[in-house]
Amino acid sequence: MFNKATTNRTVFIGSLVCIAVYGVYVLAKSNYLSYSLWLDELFTAAFSQSSWGELFNYWIIPDTHPPAYFAGMKLWLEIFGSSELALRFPSLLFGLGALAFVAHRWAQTRESKYLITLLLLLNSHIQ
Repeated sequence: MFNKATTNRTVFIGSLVCIAVYGVYVLAKSNYLSYSLWLDELFTAAFSQSSWGELFNYWIIPDTHPPAYFAGMKLWLEIFGSSELALRFPSLLFGLGALAFVAHRWAQTRESKYLITLLLLLNSHIQ
């Protein structure tokens, strides 16, 4: 009736829809946006306010953290501003993308994909 590629694509799109709905739920019902900035977010905001030269000379080169995150966040915040939502949205986006990736790659059947997605969405450490 349905070929495997169509079924996999349908399951993947269904998983993405479930994850997107959950993401909206997290933003609407949780305190994700009501907290003030956390320490790591304050550092990210401070790094991104620096010029590119200062960013590399004082923050990225001497630091042990990967430079792509701070450079990417500087670009992101230059485009979208430095509000709390702008600082937190990339992490939320990549977190939800990780859920979609895990649900799509690790599961072999439709039922296991939905079960993995459900278990990851209900995980208190992810929220």
